[in-house]
Amino acid sequence: MYTDMEQWNEIRHRVLVEGQSKRSICKEFSLHWETLQKILEHAEPPGYRMQEPRKKRKLEPFLPILEQMLTADRAVHRKQRHTAQRIFDRLRTEHSYQGGITIVRNAVRAWHLRTAEVFVPLSHPPGEAQVDFGEARIILKGQERVVAYFVMSLPYSDAFFCCVFPRECTEAFLEGHRRAIAFIGGVPRRISYDNSRIAVNRPLVTELMRCAYIDGRENILLVGNPGTGKTHLATALAMEACGRGKKVRFWRVTELITQLMEAREERLLSRMKLQLSRLDLLVLDELGYVPASKLGAELLFDVISTAYERTSLIITTNLPFERWVEVLGSERLTGATLDRLTHRCHIIESNGESYRLKDARRRRGEKVPGKAGESKE
Repeated sequence: MYTDMEQWNEIRHRVLVEGQSKRSICKEFSLHWETLQKILEHAEPPGYRMQEPRKKRKLEPFLPILEQMLTADRAVHRKQRHTAQRIFDRLRTEHSYQGGITIVRNAVRAWHLRTAEVFVPLSHPPGEAQVDFGEARIILKGQERVVAYFVMSLPYSDAFFCCVFPRECTEAFLEGHRRAIAFIGGVPRRISYDNSRIAVNRPLVTELMRCAYIDGRENILLVGNPGTGKTHLATALAMEACGRGKKVRFWRVTELITQLMEAREERLLSRMKLQLSRLDLLVLDELGYVPASKLGAELLFDVISTAYERTSLIITTNLPFERWVEVLGSERLTGATLDRLTHRCHIIESNGESYRLKDARRRRGEKVPGKAGESKE
């Protein structure tokens, strides 16, 4: 592993900033081509990383037998269950196992950890409430119909309030809170929400509008289908940050890559990167709509890597993480990019039907039902 940090930074600067050819770098520093690729993909030496767990070559053929013994033990008393020593003895005498006992013990321990039951204790102090908001089928005037229900309960005292609305939307969700608080006669100290995307996203967005994530050098990833409000939300967060005196810049990813490549050709890349490094918040819109070239992906990664724990990023994308390789081209580059972005990150999923499609349906006079969790722009 190449670990000279001073030369590591110099090599990255020469290739990514000054534009020196990779072939000349390999010749000057006596580097293998794969070593150079690793240096360009990582801002610092990544250390040894195991690609997959080591195979237990001697024990692997016997793992189904071992797991069968442990599974059967669940039906017997605890004192009659197999120990690792007993399993080792049976494998040797009944199945001609030739390996050692250590890997048998490790396999037994791993199986117990993998299949252990997890219990979460529930505690309900006074003043805490739970809210459930969803859909239910009811019989109204002899006809079955779907309505939205809102339930607020106080587990400590077993008090609860319930009401229904014609449809599930943000207005009904907020009106349910108003009625429940009026019925209870006070505001709960803490409210836990169950099964409602409206309840989960709105408090998170409200918290993000305070811009504390910028002070903490945290990122925001807005992931979802086209037309579900990702760009509008990113714009709102950027405008709020500007109103609080933060230095903000908004770029479409394709435009940023084009500018970076042009700056590189004109020997102005260092100046542009310096300007980006002075920002408090950088918004990168529409990642995933157009695949980047190899050079473009490397320049984009260098921007993201430089911003890591220095500048907050907001990125909107229509692609799930496992498909980012379609844009960046390299699995290693994609992994390194996601590693930096998701380290300290808020991920907001924006699902539902495109507002553009719904608007087109309204113009044609078609009925468009409201759904929970859809963004309205």
